Amino acid sequence: MRAKVLAIITFTLFEVLQAQTLDLKGRVVQANGTPIPGAVVVLKSKGDSTKTGADGSFALGGNVSLGQGRGPAFAYRLDPDFLAIELRTPLELRVEIIDGVGHVQGGLARRLGEGRHRIALAEAMPASGWNAGLSFVRLRLNGETFTHPFFRSGSRSVGTALAPPFRGTAAKQAAIADTLRIRKAGYQDFVKEITSYTAGNLGDLTLTSLTTPDGWVNLFNGKDLTGWVPLIHKSKVGENYMDTFRADSVNKVIRVAYDKYPNLDFSDRCGNLYYNKLLTNYRIRVTYRFLEPQAKNPVGWGHNNSGLMIFGIDPAKVTGDPEFPPLIEIQLLGSPSDPGGGGTTSPNYCEPNGITMSSHTADCGNNHTAKPPNAAGTWTTVEAEVHVNDVTKVYQWPDSTKPVFTMNGPMYNKQPVTGGFLSLQSESQPCEFKDILLKELPK
Repeated sequence: MRAKVLAIITFTLFEVLQAQTLDLKGRVVQANGTPIPGAVVVLKSKGDSTKTGADGSFALGGNVSLGQGRGPAFAYRLDPDFLAIELRTPLELRVEIIDGVGHVQGGLARRLGEGRHRIALAEAMPASGWNAGLSFVRLRLNGETFTHPFFRSGSRSVGTALAPPFRGTAAKQAAIADTLRIRKAGYQDFVKEITSYTAGNLGDLTLTSLTTPDGWVNLFNGKDLTGWVPLIHKSKVGENYMDTFRADSVNKVIRVAYDKYPNLDFSDRCGNLYYNKLLTNYRIRVTYRFLEPQAKNPVGWGHNNSGLMIFGIDPAKVTGDPEFPPLIEIQLLGSPSDPGGGGTTSPNYCEPNGITMSSHTADCGNNHTAKPPNAAGTWTTVEAEVHVNDVTKVYQWPDSTKPVFTMNGPMYNKQPVTGGFLSLQSESQPCEFKDILLKELPK
C-alpha cells in the first residue's frame, strides 16, 4: 500500500494572474559601486524592459498583466524520471535538486516556449552522487515555487517514486511574484526574484564583470553555450550530439557528459567545443576536473583524458568527418590515466591530425618532467601563452612563470599558421571546465 501512495503523480493548474500595479526601481552597479549605464532591465512575465541611465538607475512602472485571456498559465506532471509541462505562454523554468538537509546539489535553468515539453530530471542531477534517502525537487515557474520530496535510490537516479507536493516547504517561497533580469554585455546576467510588484526601491543591484581587472575575459557566460560551436565525430558541425556539452548555470561550469548516449555507448564520438572566434596571439587559462563514470566502449586512451586545443582550423571548414580535426592538443590528464596511451605526466603535447609544430619540448603522454597528473577529481588549472610567430608556453598552476613545456612554429599544409580556434575536448571521460579566461595579446 505504501508503494502505491508514493507513486502518486502531481498535476497542477494555475490561473493567469490579473493586472497589478507595478512600481520597481533601483540602481545597477559594479562590485566597487561604479554605476553601469545602458544595462537592460527586464520584468520577465510582463516582458517590459528599460535601460539604466548614466547613474545606473532604472524604473519600471504602470500596470503588469501576467498573461492574456483565460485558462491555465501552465500545467505540470512529475514522475520518477521526467517533468512533463504544458505552457500557454513562454516561461522560465528552474529546477533544483536538494538533499535532505537543504543543500542544493544540482539544477538546471531553461527558457521554454509555448506548448508541451518533456525534461529528463537526470539533467538536473549533480555529477557526483550523495547518500540515498529523502531529497527534494524544487520547481520555479512564473514566479511560483513548488517543492516535491522523492526517495533517492541510485547514483544518478532521481528515485523510484515521488510524493504529492510538500506544501510546507513551498509555502515559504509562495510569495515570489516574478523575476527581474538585468543584462549588459561584458557582465554575467543578474537575476532577482521579486516578491511584490510594488516593492519600490530595490537598492543597488551588482553585476559581475566577465572581464577581470587585469584584462582577462571569461569565455563562458555562466548560463548557456552562446559563442561556442560543437563538432563531434559522426555528427554535423553545430550539432551537440545527445547534449554532450552542457552549460551548468548553477555551478557555472561547462560539463562534458555521456549519460544521454544510447546504452551509454561512446561509439568513438570524439568531439570538440570551439570558441567561435579566430585568435592569433593570446593567453588562455582553463580549470578542469574529471568525473565518473566513464562512457561504455571508450577510446583506449580515454580514461581521465581530455584536452585544451589551440591552432584549430575553422570547425565549419573541417571536411571528411575526422575523428580528430586539425589542431594542436594540450593534453589534460587526471590520475589514474590509461597507461596504454593516456600518459604519465600532464599537461602534454599532441598533434592528432595535420597541424604540426616545428619544435616542441613535450610529447603526447609525456612532458618529460616526471611529475604525475593531479588526482582526477581535483580542480587543475592550466594556462598557455599562444603565439603564431613566437614560442608558445604552457604552464600548470600554481606556477605561472616557469612553463611545463614549449612549442614553436605551427604549420598546416606546409604553410605557417597565422591564427586558429581554441576548443575543449570530449574523449569518453566526463569532465567539467570552469573559469575559461582569455586575454588577447598584440599581433
